[in-house]
Amino acid sequence: MCKKSKSVIRARVFEYHDNIVEVICHESVEKIEEHAFFACDSLRRVIMPGVKNVEGWALFGVLPCLTLNVTSWKELEQGHSIVAHL
Repeated sequence: MCKKSKSVIRARVFEYHDNIVEVICHESVEKIEEHAFFACDSLRRVIMPGVKNVEGWALFGVLPCLTLNVTSWKELEQGHSIVAHL
């Protein structure tokens, strides 16, 4: 679970972490930077109700069974897939 004081999940912070299964963020998290969850092969569920900006490749390489629960992603970086296998 992300801390309430965080508003951004930084680039590459969880890249290649195979032990992450679920990510739950508070509404204060508004941005996911590039490659934040890149190749997190065990990631199955993402709940991010406040996210408005997802940079390129933020969720690239996750498995097809990933469940996204996002209230609204208003901006997605153009030209890059955020979820490659869905």
